[in-house]
Amino acid sequence: VLSNILLGAVAAGTTWGLYGPLSSMPLVTISIVPSEGYSLTLATVIGAVLAGVGGARVVTSEVDKRVLRAAVAEAINDPTAAATLLRASPQETLDLAKRQRSDK
Repeated sequence: VLSNILLGAVAAGTTWGLYGPLSSMPLVTISIVPSEGYSLTLATVIGAVLAGVGGARVVTSEVDKRVLRAAVAEAINDPTAAATLLRASPQETLDLAKRQRSDK
């Protein structure tokens, strides 16, 4: 329950930061030339944080997938099947593991 409340609060804050009334509010403004100013807005910061979290999740998922596939390959005593598992798609990996289990 507490994790759902926390995730809901983060989602609400993210939505507010991206689409709320203060989303275009400049947090930092840099003017090198008086006629040209660059500003960092609240929406830009929230969007960057959201992209960073999403990117980290994708990288973590890929690492987990490779580690789990290697673990399954190590668990199978057949070297040919293990080599096949390392190159197989997730569905092929599952099918091969089921075949190995039913053969025993």
